[in-house]
Amino acid sequence: VLAIVQAFLLLLGCAPKFQLICGHVYMLAFHYHNKIIWDGEDVMFRLWSFFLLFLPLHRITIYDGFGRLTREEQKKTDTWPIWPFRLWQLELCFIYAGAGFGKLSNERWQNGTAMYYISHEQDFFGGPFTPDFLFNRIGPLKLMTWASALLECTCIVTIWPISTRMITLVSMIGLHLGIELSMNMHCFEWLSILGWIIFLVEPLKES
Repeated sequence: VLAIVQAFLLLLGCAPKFQLICGHVYMLAFHYHNKIIWDGEDVMFRLWSFFLLFLPLHRITIYDGFGRLTREEQKKTDTWPIWPFRLWQLELCFIYAGAGFGKLSNERWQNGTAMYYISHEQDFFGGPFTPDFLFNRIGPLKLMTWASALLECTCIVTIWPISTRMITLVSMIGLHLGIELSMNMHCFEWLSILGWIIFLVEPLKES
């Protein structure tokens, strides 16, 4: 109950740093209390809550109109180091490198049948958008299998150059929205989308 109350206060921007620290401690306490009930996305919850501790969230609070500053006020604010964002970005790339190259070493992902087996996994499959022409035909299932593996293996490279960044962001967000519509992966898709949005942060160019 206390965690829910503090999460609501964080949403409002009331002492965000304090709420984040408490939320991270709660996450660790629950995680190590019983590891059986946790899965991979919960590790992302823990990592994301840690990275958020270093972001300038104190500027977006209920007291300052959630960051709606005038141009003159923005000039007066101090800059913020880029390394917390880079740390988050690198962690996301490590996660997808492990996922992508792990798929390449799996025979089902190699021959394109992985999505066929996933579509028959009742624990994970069964979202609001599962049309037969996509999930009941071997051709589209193979294309989705290989496309997913290709995106996860290449995104960790194409996300860094400015010229390919937006294409990569749109592709990865689209991939996870597709997972959200067709599968039951809880909060994994939204955690991933949040991680990719961090790549929109760029260093301030000196005038």
